[in-house]
Amino acid sequence: MTNGVNLRILPAAAAAALTLAFAPAAHATVQVLPDGYAVCNTASQNWQGGSLSISPKDPQGALHYDKDLRAMKDQGVGLYNAAMQSRALAVCADAATVASESTGTDAGDAGGGWGGTGI
Repeated sequence: MTNGVNLRILPAAAAAALTLAFAPAAHATVQVLPDGYAVCNTASQNWQGGSLSISPKDPQGALHYDKDLRAMKDQGVGLYNAAMQSRALAVCADAATVASESTGTDAGDAGGGWGGTGI
């Protein structure tokens, strides 16, 4: 009788193992923060006092503050991904880069665009 119980569990265990084996492949695309850009907190006045402004390419825009911002300390991949989906966090750059984006010359984008992969 105990063999019958083990045989019923075996297909479920095999399916779970197979699912876990392919799980990392589903998350293989990683967004990388373009050179010359940073992530800024636009929700709090505590992050003002810098020289950065919100990039026109940021998909969410600023929540409260959009100029004179400071870059957040940790510029890791997770923070950039959060900025791409958050109104409180935004992608920002210095005034020259923001101005070039507005005029369409885009000196900071070397053919990549937003949301490029690190692979």
